[in-house]
Amino acid sequence: KLSELLGCCAKSLCPAGMESCSLEDLPGSWDAAHWYTTFSGPIYAGKYFAEWIELTMLNGMDFAWGKLSVEEVMELSAFVTQYRAFEFDLLAARPFGSALLSHIAASLTQWESGQREPALAHDPSPRLVYYAAHDTNLLYLAELLGLKWLSHGYQPNHTPPGGALVFEAFGPANPANPLDEWQIALYFDIQTPLQIRELTVLSDDDPATTPSRVPVTIPGCSTKAEDDPHAPLLCPLSTFTRLVRQAVQPECITPPDLRAFAEGKASARSRGSHPGPIPLTNAGIFAGGAMLALMIVAVWVAVERRTGGGMLVVTREKMENVSLVSVPGV
Repeated sequence: KLSELLGCCAKSLCPAGMESCSLEDLPGSWDAAHWYTTFSGPIYAGKYFAEWIELTMLNGMDFAWGKLSVEEVMELSAFVTQYRAFEFDLLAARPFGSALLSHIAASLTQWESGQREPALAHDPSPRLVYYAAHDTNLLYLAELLGLKWLSHGYQPNHTPPGGALVFEAFGPANPANPLDEWQIALYFDIQTPLQIRELTVLSDDDPATTPSRVPVTIPGCSTKAEDDPHAPLLCPLSTFTRLVRQAVQPECITPPDLRAFAEGKASARSRGSHPGPIPLTNAGIFAGGAMLALMIVAVWVAVERRTGGGMLVVTREKMENVSLVSVPGV
């Protein structure tokens, strides 16, 4: 389908002896000249054009010369997810994802203890901590923790503009938490392709305006209450922290205090006490962003348990590499 759309391929691109060919016939080779690719050939070419068509469609522009529907564009985005699954593997995730994952775990444990964590620039009181990075960082987190998700309208494990990994943390006082310890629930939040393209005002009043939210299992940790079909998949924070420390590569973490946290050691600096306990029943960490331009990872704490729809509403303005994050009712 993509070959037909592109009119691929000219004789000059085809293997020797072929007058014409399709994308799958293109020769592949190791590309040592460019940092953003590993192999040239069918998969990368498919990924390049499929992603370009997807982004023009999501950005409200004319796309695919009027020959594809939105659903067909998202079908072709399998080139994007498959290429990334090939390129962003565990070998890459450990050196490039260990610091971010350790920082998330440190933020969660800081909320639990109420004590200042030397590895962090923020104390336990802020409701929102915001990081700027790329969609690849979400893929590194997914690789390190073995995460999988399938959002409405997208390919598995896709990281579209505005996509967000949301870590919701539940204190022991939260009625959704059956244990006497902090637990976390993980979600992937994203607007549907049409909602992004049409700049839909999001709300929970109608399915057409409700963004996609899917629960994400943390392998070896997440469990669900059998008697409540609406209960979140909860993972004890102590187990999550242990899994993080098993997954990361501390020698790839530059800040000494964060490396010490990842190794489970006390920091060289003394821990300063927070002025007082934080009366929280639940909290959350948000990780998401805009593909190819801005990936946002944010951490926030809610004073009260959320009601209604998603804790975070993430939108993306046309032609701008920013994501707007609002936390309603907090």
